[in-house]
Amino acid sequence: MAQVWKLNGKYEILSEGELPISPDANLDQISKLLPGGAYTTFRTYDHYKIVSLENHFLRLEETAALAGKPIQLDYEKLRGTIREIVHRELTRELRIRITLDLQENPGLIYLSYEPLVTPAKELYETGASAETTLLERDNPKAKLTDFIIRSQELKSRLNQDLQEILMVNSSGEITEGLTSNFFGVLDNKIFTAEEGVLLGITRSALIEEAQKFGFEIVYKPVRVDELPRLEEAFITSTSRLVLPIREIDQQPIRNGIPGVVTKKLIELLKRRIVSEYEEI
Repeated sequence: MAQVWKLNGKYEILSEGELPISPDANLDQISKLLPGGAYTTFRTYDHYKIVSLENHFLRLEETAALAGKPIQLDYEKLRGTIREIVHRELTRELRIRITLDLQENPGLIYLSYEPLVTPAKELYETGASAETTLLERDNPKAKLTDFIIRSQELKSRLNQDLQEILMVNSSGEITEGLTSNFFGVLDNKIFTAEEGVLLGITRSALIEEAQKFGFEIVYKPVRVDELPRLEEAFITSTSRLVLPIREIDQQPIRNGIPGVVTKKLIELLKRRIVSEYEEI
């Protein structure tokens, strides 16, 4: 069951349980009930560990600045409150969202969380399915909650196999997923959009590891009409890490089996994540 806690200006828990949350509510449904603002979502590892937490705090500040309402967070106090919540919660792994109010009381923070659900293990071997839709972010570099509301109907189509809806711009380019960054492999080069997309924290780590290994990164989006030529495809996100995509719009990627590049990147990113574990 998802929960949400409201914090005061001292990052102390101001209230919990005041919002009309149904027992089966998820983080996106909670976000609809909160004031509009910046948000970031991350997960725990081994219950008490996290990765790149300060980068998530920085993203909140960057989004607030892009929205014209700059706010400086107290990283240590916010980390302390997150630690308190994690220690109270008995669920093994959590998916946590920080929402920074930029509308009603700028600077007020809401912490919401739910049990972490990740793709089935076999999908990392067989690959998942994805579909495309014509959609673009209004402010691509800012992670604002209004996009959660805009994309909620599309997200309702997702299931255990259909893991992502990929956004296509007016030029026929696949820019990113609703909750992920998208990569395609052509001629043994890794293609990914750089402009007009939200640059994910996991995406940045993946690119660093790929380049260190010797893969060539091409900062250019894959076009929909290039899908028949695509050798491999995958998405990255905090919860999924690197997830192979075997088909897009029911069209198999090459032979419909995750390729060697994707499998190597899964290995490299897992190693990177473990090396960066930090206690909350």
